[in-house]
Order: sequence, then structure tokens, then C-alpha cells
Amino acid sequence: MLRLIQNNVYLSLIVGVVIALFSYIDNRKLKPENKPPNLFYLKIFLLSSLLVYLVLYIRTKTFDIPNISLKSGGNNSATINVGSSTSSMENVNINEPNF
Repeated sequence: MLRLIQNNVYLSLIVGVVIALFSYIDNRKLKPENKPPNLFYLKIFLLSSLLVYLVLYIRTKTFDIPNISLKSGGNNSATINVGSSTSSMENVNINEPNF
């Protein structure tokens, strides 16, 4: 969790979500004809995230892009022992079928 806060991109996205949620909760009190459309909250999220990221970039001078590594959870040390399994397959006939 601490890694998310140390990365400028993630931190700006978290702050953008918090600002958009605060705006949504604050506007729930309004009458239905005065409520902003849902696209309004997306704009607030994107604009606030971008501004927070720019402020963090100016402050730290680091261009943090999240490193996405596609690692599998399996073990790469699996081996197949072909030599021992051939003796059990000697009686298998893979020729043309005899009808």
C-alpha cells in the first residue's frame, strides 16, 4: 500500500477519485433538475488527477509511470522426463485402423 502513495501517478489518481466522490456526495443534496450530469464527475476526476500529477511532477521532478510486469504465478523449474514414460506406451498402435 505504501508503494501506491510513493508513486505520483497512483497518488494523483487516488486524490482525483476522492475529489470526484466528494463532489458527488455534495451534489446529492441538489434538486434533480439542478444536478450535473454524470460526465461532469468524470471531467472533475480527470482534471483534478492531471493537476495533482502536474504539481507532484513540478515538486519531485520525477516522471513516475507505473511499471506493469506480466509475471506468472507458476514455477519455471518444472521438467518433463520423457525417457521414463516411453516404456508404458510401447503397446500403443497408431497405424491405420483395421476394420
